[in-house]
Amino acid sequence: MCRARLKFETECPRCGMDFRDGLAVARRAGELSESVCRKLDAGEGGSALREALRAVGMHATPRTLKALAVAAMANKHYGLAVELWKKIKRIEESEGAPGSA
Repeated sequence: MCRARLKFETECPRCGMDFRDGLAVARRAGELSESVCRKLDAGEGGSALREALRAVGMHATPRTLKALAVAAMANKHYGLAVELWKKIKRIEESEGAPGSA
C-alpha cells in the first residue's frame, strides 16, 4: 500500500489498489453503530451491546468505540465503558481531533 490519501475514490490513483471491500466494511460498521442507538432507545440493551461489539469487531473507530461505550454503560458494564472512553480520548488526541485537548 502506497499510503496515498483518498477522498471519495474507491481505487488509489497512485498505486491502483481497490478499496471497495474495505469501504463497504467501514460503512456497515457505521450502520451498526447507528443501530445501537435505536436498540437502546427501544430498551433492547443486550441486543445493542451485541451490535456494538460487532461494529467494533468490523472496524474499530472512535465512532464505533463510542457506541460500544454507551451500550456498555446501558448494560451496567461501567469498568468497560471507562476503559473505552480512555481509549477513545487517546485516539482522538493522537489524531488531533477538535475539542480533544
